[in-house]
Amino acid sequence: MSWYKYQAVNRTKEQSVKRPSLPPPRAIPVNKLNKEIPVMLTITNLNTPADGESLSQALLKMEGVIRAEPIPHQKKLAVRYNPALININSITYKISSLGYHYVQRG
Repeated sequence: MSWYKYQAVNRTKEQSVKRPSLPPPRAIPVNKLNKEIPVMLTITNLNTPADGESLSQALLKMEGVIRAEPIPHQKKLAVRYNPALININSITYKISSLGYHYVQRG
C-alpha cells in the first residue's frame, strides 16, 4: 500500500470516528408557553362578517394563534398569539396570502 493511500484510509477512519455532536433540541421555557400578546390589526377589505369568519378560521389553524376575533364594522381583527410559537410577521403574511390587505397594527 502506498503512503498516499495509507493516509487517505486513515483520514477516512478518523473522520468517521469524529462526528460533530449536534446541539440539544431547544426547549421552550415553561414561563413563555403561557404568554399571550394581544394585537389589533387593521384590514382594509374586511367588509362582511363572512370575510371575518373565514379569516379568523384560517388564523386559528396556525400553531400559536390563540384567538382571532373580527370586527367587520371597524375593519379590524383582534388577535392573541403566543410569541414562543409564532411571530406577528407570520400572522400578517398569512393574512396577505389569503387576499386581505393588512395596513397596520394599532
